Amino acid sequence: MSQEAWRREAVDRTGWLEPDAAPGLRLTQLTSAPVLASSHIYPEARIFTPDGRRFVFERFPEIRPEYFWGMPRRYWVCDLESGGAIRPLTQNPLATGPSVSPDGDWLYYLVDTGRPGAGRVELHRVDLDGALDVTLAVVDAPIPGSAGRTASRLYPLSTISSDGKRLATGAFLGDGGSPGGPWGVLRFDLETMEAAIVWGGSDYCNPHPQGFRGTDPAHRYDLLVQHNHGCVYSREGHLERLTGGAGGDFHVVTEDGASRGDFAAGRDGAEFSQGHQAWRGEQNRVVARTRNTVEGAARLLDLPPCPHSPNALHAGRLTPGAERVELGDGRHIHGACHFGLDPSGTRLVWDNPREAYGRDPGDPVETVWLQIGTLVDDSPLPLRAPRLLRQRSSYGREQYTHPHPFLSPDAARVFFNSDRTGVPQTWMVEGFEFPAP
Repeated sequence: MSQEAWRREAVDRTGWLEPDAAPGLRLTQLTSAPVLASSHIYPEARIFTPDGRRFVFERFPEIRPEYFWGMPRRYWVCDLESGGAIRPLTQNPLATGPSVSPDGDWLYYLVDTGRPGAGRVELHRVDLDGALDVTLAVVDAPIPGSAGRTASRLYPLSTISSDGKRLATGAFLGDGGSPGGPWGVLRFDLETMEAAIVWGGSDYCNPHPQGFRGTDPAHRYDLLVQHNHGCVYSREGHLERLTGGAGGDFHVVTEDGASRGDFAAGRDGAEFSQGHQAWRGEQNRVVARTRNTVEGAARLLDLPPCPHSPNALHAGRLTPGAERVELGDGRHIHGACHFGLDPSGTRLVWDNPREAYGRDPGDPVETVWLQIGTLVDDSPLPLRAPRLLRQRSSYGREQYTHPHPFLSPDAARVFFNSDRTGVPQTWMVEGFEFPAP
């Protein structure tokens, strides 16, 4: 493939910081093309090289609410050591599900070229200089574990194991004509390039599969998977309702799809899982955001997996023997939404858009706080959390207007999205310090 030249669009926006921002911050708008919507990839994704030098983001030729499914996009790389220089890595507008390999040498991505009932999935790998793009596998026949179905409408994220040998994403397995077509977790063995469906069912429309980040051989291929109980979708797999009833939950499953662990969150009639959960760095624990409809407040929870029990299936917060730690005192995280963690699982960043939900519809820009925190185990106040800055964005329907903050591997930089300039762009902030443990 032809290699496009590096370019620089970065603009120093430190002068835009408001007086109540944390002292000493440096704010950079990394992208500034007026006709392209740029977006950081969802905070759970593995998109950084381990040395923290480069990361992958995405760009769209237009702003549309579809964002996740069926929207043309290209993946770009940003080199922070070269002053934020950027260039595209992919050419195919159907590219989706990016994952940077743990060694930082490659970007894996998928291409969904089929339709329900006649799916065709391609697995690609491109080096981070954009010079060599290779098609590793093509799957256009029924996949093992899919009950004779092909895969289509791929989930827009993928996940790669810490040893770089497994890659997984979500897929629609419906035929386009029958109601209630199932969904599944599509896993590739990156040594043999064999594909299989390892988990699934009618309620797995938004699986958020996340591979365990640590290196413990006992958990190396564990997947954190979301279960959207009561979701509704069309015969073609278009979502109409994300959850119903007591809401969704999430579980840990093994490489072959066996249930390993459950979590004490949601499904008690008051607390609802929001679909925002992630491994606590490389630890065998999960941090999750929930919403309590009785209290009207969000919660960030630190959750160890509870051994799976068929007698207490999908009990959420009511799972017998399950543990949970509420992070913070409620005051600091009342509107917590998206978050990102560092590899150690002790530092995190999140957006707090409480004000955005009640804004004046005529106000095109809204205040959303970004906050950072230090997790302190075995402490009466396990999360110490100062405010960082006001991130002003419309927080509209389109996902690329949501901040989706995340940290660099060394936790020295925070990245987020904002459309405060009128077009969604990618941003970076430096010069902050985490609270002492």
